[in-house]
Amino acid sequence: MIRWLIILLLIVGCVYADIQLVKGDEIIRLKKGKKFSVNNDQTKYKFDYIKSGKINGIIDIQSIEKINLYSNYTKKGLLLGSSTGFLSFFIPLSLRLLKFKLDYDPPNYIGYNGFFKLTLMISSAGGVAGGVAGSIAGLVSPKVITYYIHDEGWKLQVKP
Repeated sequence: MIRWLIILLLIVGCVYADIQLVKGDEIIRLKKGKKFSVNNDQTKYKFDYIKSGKINGIIDIQSIEKINLYSNYTKKGLLLGSSTGFLSFFIPLSLRLLKFKLDYDPPNYIGYNGFFKLTLMISSAGGVAGGVAGSIAGLVSPKVITYYIHDEGWKLQVKP
């Protein structure tokens, strides 16, 4: 029974093989849904499968000299935007809070603890707004990485 299961897994694994770029210890895997273009063709393809040495049944891997991988800066924009948004509100409000503490003159209507909570809430809202803005900016900023396929450099390798 286990033998049949292993054989079935090997067959299914070969049908749904992946492709990867290899250069020494560096490995870049072309995952399903990844956008790419080959050689000097401006047509963007979405990687779906590789079968009989052809990507998506169209592109022969032996004919690829250059491959461009497309992505964006969404995660980096989210991190940068949220931290910038949070700090841009937190630092000025914290300095104001410190002035209140040193002068022993907090505003009467909310008090020192209330002002601290208000500082955190406003800073958090600024962080969310900055994160959204950074994500949108990162989404519309394309990131293109080009790999040249040759004997001394990157090689395309089919991974079963």
